[in-house]
Amino acid sequence: MKSRIVLSVLLMVAGFTSTVFAQNVKIGHCNLELILRLMPETAAMDQELNLYRQKYSERLATKEKLMQDKYTEATELLSKNPPAITEEEAKKREEEIMKLQEEVKSDAERYERELAERQDKLLDPIIEKLKKGLDELAAAEGYTYILNSMDASGTSIVLFGPKENDVTEKMMKKFNLSFPTMPASTAPGGIGTPAPGNK
Repeated sequence: MKSRIVLSVLLMVAGFTSTVFAQNVKIGHCNLELILRLMPETAAMDQELNLYRQKYSERLATKEKLMQDKYTEATELLSKNPPAITEEEAKKREEEIMKLQEEVKSDAERYERELAERQDKLLDPIIEKLKKGLDELAAAEGYTYILNSMDASGTSIVLFGPKENDVTEKMMKKFNLSFPTMPASTAPGGIGTPAPGNK
C-alpha cells in the first residue's frame, strides 16, 4: 500500500494554472501520508483487508495442515518394518501430497493478487477524496502547487518551507481530523517544525 500511496500523491499538484510561469507562483506543502493514515476511510479499508487476510490465512492453514498430516502419516507407514503400505500406495500418497503442495502455493499467489486488487479498489476513492480536498484548498487559497512534505517512511521531503505555506492543518480541519501527539522531528512541516499545538 505504501509504495502505491507514494506514487499516487508524492508530487500531487493541485490547481495547476497558467500562472505557473508568472512571478506570483504560490507553493504549498502538506503531509499527505499523515492525513491519509488518519482518514476514517483508510481505517475502514485496513479493517476490511485484515479480515480478508485472516479469512484466507485460515483457509491456507487448513490446507497446509492437511498436507502435513498426510505427509506424516505416509512417513510413519513407510518407516514400519516391513512398510505398512505398498510401493504403489506410497507413490499415490506422494502424488497427492505434491498436488496439495501445488494447491497451497497457487492459492497463496491468488490470494495475494486478490488482496492487491481489493486494496486498489478501496484506495482509489480515498485518493480521489484527498485530491478533491487539495484542489478545493488550492483554489480557495490561491496555490499553484501543493506538494507532499513527507513520504510513506516518514522522511521529510520538504526540508524547509514557510510555516504559512504548510496546509496540513487546513487539510486536517477540512476532513475533521485531529492531529496525533508526535515529536517535532516528525511534524507535518518537516524537520524541526513543531506540530500544531505542540509549540
